[in-house]
Amino acid sequence: MLIITISGWIGMALILISYLLITTKQLSPNTITYQVINFVGAAGIVWDSIVNQAWPSAVFFIIWGCMAMVTLIIHIVNLKKKTHKNR
Repeated sequence: MLIITISGWIGMALILISYLLITTKQLSPNTITYQVINFVGAAGIVWDSIVNQAWPSAVFFIIWGCMAMVTLIIHIVNLKKKTHKNR
């Protein structure tokens, strides 16, 4: 159980750090880094929330993680298009 709790705390810290980096303009929301941080953070919170049956939190962060994953996939596809276009 301790590992699950730790994953929830790490997830929360990652999401707060990413928000801090965005607000202080040290990171752009249009980067792969930002989306990875959000996805990993959401995954940690989802795991903790499901185990502890905190369903509102679980649903919120499942949606949060899905948005991060979709945006991450879009960034990767666009990056591959640019790479192929420059060849």
